[in-house]
Amino acid sequence: MSYLKPRSVEQSSNLMSPSLLVRPDLKDWNIIRLNAGCFQLISKSVESQWRELAALVDNTRYQLSKEEVESCVKPLMFNLLASPADNLLRNFSNKNMTVKELVMLLDHLHIETALTTLCLPVPLSIVDQPVSNIVLREGDQLVLSCKATGFPYPHYTWFKEQQQVPSFNDEPVLIVNNISRTAAGRYVCRIHQTNHITQQTTCLFTSHTDVTVEPRPFTAHNQSQFSNTDGCGPVFTQQPESVSVHKGDAVLLSCLAVGLPPPQYHWVKNGLLIAGNNTQQLTLCNVDLDSAGEYYCIAKNIVGETRSQTAVVTVTPEMYAKVIEVKVNRPTKRARNARQCLVDCSTNIFLMSLASQCTPSNSTMPSWTNSRHVPMTERSFLNSLLY
Repeated sequence: MSYLKPRSVEQSSNLMSPSLLVRPDLKDWNIIRLNAGCFQLISKSVESQWRELAALVDNTRYQLSKEEVESCVKPLMFNLLASPADNLLRNFSNKNMTVKELVMLLDHLHIETALTTLCLPVPLSIVDQPVSNIVLREGDQLVLSCKATGFPYPHYTWFKEQQQVPSFNDEPVLIVNNISRTAAGRYVCRIHQTNHITQQTTCLFTSHTDVTVEPRPFTAHNQSQFSNTDGCGPVFTQQPESVSVHKGDAVLLSCLAVGLPPPQYHWVKNGLLIAGNNTQQLTLCNVDLDSAGEYYCIAKNIVGETRSQTAVVTVTPEMYAKVIEVKVNRPTKRARNARQCLVDCSTNIFLMSLASQCTPSNSTMPSWTNSRHVPMTERSFLNSLLY
């Protein structure tokens, strides 16, 4: 562990935390002037860190020699009630250390119990907010940070979607290594402080951070980077495409996703799962109007799942035309007598019979040039004219 060693305690007052406010009636006192109860409380608070406290004054006028540091321990051999921290503070007082200078050292070690006897409360205030949005990939490191000032020191608790994030209590920085897609969500930090005089607690919340976790790219080039225990959520490398067909045609929708382990496929039509198809291709045979709709595929493995883009299938009703071309060489007796036929000897008659559905754009309109090619209904009609 490394500790901050100011060049000079007197010249380093700017290192004191701006959230600390030393009691005006004490700040210029030599620390030995503190009453016995206060002095013992400070001594007890630094008991476990007295060597770190001694190291902080290196290269200052309060620096202790190696012999002076060891002398803090020697009385223990003769007096079980003796305290190295108590002896260290007395050495500091012999060098005329003031309360304000001791506060600065205690602040570096965040020894709050000792500081509550020497400092006044300072209201809680958030000075740094976490970022509002962050986009990461699977396997990245998530780092969120905030900062608040005040005394007693602020305490931090991180939450994700109103659930406390474990193992990161009382830290202004949230670090999550090797994140998965489950790390995506909304994060916020709750900061609270309890006034050491009134015992009232103040609680503030930072702004929210929306974390998005995208699938980690998985290709043949980086496949060797994954161990047997690693995984990668599916990523689509081929998307299904929209298509427009005619009634009776066949449709093939296909996609491709990579992941570790390899994903399974599930097709969805208009929000409903299509049962019995777990491959990367969906075949629709002899489509009708009910086959039209929005289709997409879900690729899923044990790490996560993702969905493809939507492919729209449009089915156009079939329409075709039957063209009947009849060449009449001579007028018939029945036509002349009835005066109902306007057919001339040199005139071609085109009889059009339209079905109820449209002709496909890529189809050729059929044509009949004599009666043997004409369907039975048209043939009967021609016979009534010609014979």
